Amino acid sequence: MRLSARAVLKKGAPRRAPLFSLWPLWLAALGLLFLGPVQAKTACPADRIDEWNAVRSHHDGDTLRLADGRKLRIIGLDTPELGRDGKPDQPLSREARQALGSLLKQGKRIGLRYDQERHDRYGRTLAHLYLEDGRSIAAELLQQGLATLLIVPPNSWNYRCLARQEQAARKNGLGIWALPRYQTVASDRLKREHQGYRRIKGTVRGLGESRKALWVNLDGPMALRIPREHVGRFSVNPPKQWIGKTLIAAGWLRYHRGRYHINIKHPSAVEWINE
Repeated sequence: MRLSARAVLKKGAPRRAPLFSLWPLWLAALGLLFLGPVQAKTACPADRIDEWNAVRSHHDGDTLRLADGRKLRIIGLDTPELGRDGKPDQPLSREARQALGSLLKQGKRIGLRYDQERHDRYGRTLAHLYLEDGRSIAAELLQQGLATLLIVPPNSWNYRCLARQEQAARKNGLGIWALPRYQTVASDRLKREHQGYRRIKGTVRGLGESRKALWVNLDGPMALRIPREHVGRFSVNPPKQWIGKTLIAAGWLRYHRGRYHINIKHPSAVEWINE
């Protein structure tokens, strides 16, 4: 049995959608025309931008010069140091500098998001730094394994997100995390050559006090030094509850009078190990 053309249409042939039903597509097109492309989701986005500026130059992976002449230190990270005064470059310091330069070329402006302090003790401007497309420069460098997390109180905004970026790079052995000097060392196996930035693993054996600090003693000749003015930052998980637990502390290892220690000022410097 043959159906007429009219019957075919009547029995479900596709019809043109009325123009008014396409309004979502029209709105989307207008949005792209006037607002530009929709930004992709970025790690550690800013909750606000306090100032837009331009970059004149950059010195290394975490320090740059703004167009207005100010020297700026990026909050939240520390990159390997370039050599000076006859000292050699630290591993991947030039790669970190190159990576920052590459990011800065991707936009004409950078956004500054200030924290609790606007200047450090050297007079440098302190800010979280963002590209025009919303990307966090600190997050980008941490993701590539070209920086370590560095939280200097009271400038700790969004530190948990930045910590996750470093953790992912560590897990995947990217950048500096593939190098021997960035591998975790047991606190009872330390040697003089281990000084500098280190991740130290140990079990807390007890606490001690001095006039200026609280000391968290680990296995071996090793302790964590918490300056008294920063002890309150650990109130959620106070050091008296650490005894018998295993942790990894990250920071600059120093040797003095037969003992090693790391200064810690913020909970982000301590990672707990479930054993």
